[in-house]
Amino acid sequence: MELTTLEVSAQVLTPREIIDSPKTEFDKINATNATICWYSPTDGSEQFVKFADLPEDQQQSIRRGLEAFEQGHFISLDDYEQQIQR
Repeated sequence: MELTTLEVSAQVLTPREIIDSPKTEFDKINATNATICWYSPTDGSEQFVKFADLPEDQQQSIRRGLEAFEQGHFISLDDYEQQIQR
């Protein structure tokens, strides 16, 4: 059997697609019994939790982040990496 490497190309979104994507996410978190995938950087685990069960400050932080994306306040990964390498 010959082993092959799966080629995965990164999906590149236009600035307009990035700005429009929070609208979908707002709809998801505003739904009754909305669940989100929560990642814990301390132990690398992922779990699905009800959005309403998150502490209020975390809910607001997520909402503020989505609002910033809606307003176009984001940078590319390349720009971010350049900033931390300086």
